[in-house]
Amino acid sequence: MFSNKDNELFEHLIFEGNYVEYEPSRGSNRDSRPLPKSIRNSNGKRSLKDIYNEFWEFIDDRNKDFQEFIEKDKRRLKLKLGIN
Repeated sequence: MFSNKDNELFEHLIFEGNYVEYEPSRGSNRDSRPLPKSIRNSNGKRSLKDIYNEFWEFIDDRNKDFQEFIEKDKRRLKLKLGIN
């Protein structure tokens, strides 16, 4: 009745009373990729520049921590001017 993919979905469902949770196995996610080595530092911390480059669309223009990068970012200027 169900395909293998549907069976796999039901295998990862957790039922507790009237609570339902889906907990997929992490190893089977084909879309997840490890971070590139250029982003990861040896101690696991990332630089502000790396964080800014990854999340620049979500960082407010008035953010004081990233002000140095915001002022120099050509992507933001293009976005403000409406240039593609």
